[in-house]
Amino acid sequence: MESLLELKETDQVLFLAEGNFTFSVSVVDFWSKNNSLKLPRIAATCFEEKPVSKIAEENVEKLKNFSVSVLFSADATKWFDFNVF
Repeated sequence: MESLLELKETDQVLFLAEGNFTFSVSVVDFWSKNNSLKLPRIAATCFEEKPVSKIAEENVEKLKNFSVSVLFSADATKWFDFNVF
């Protein structure tokens, strides 16, 4: 994860097929604890139409608090159709 610290706030990061968004939350949490810079632009996607569990709901809220874009119904095979950034 240390290579994540090399990202700049102008970079863009896309997480596909997150499911319960646990990975995205761990990355954002790691970044915020180990870097004084603003987060890069991050989008996290999920194939499902809504959070799949209570944990997913909580994680979505955590991500939104860090200004992470969260997209549902995102088919990774058609991700060019989404205006993520």
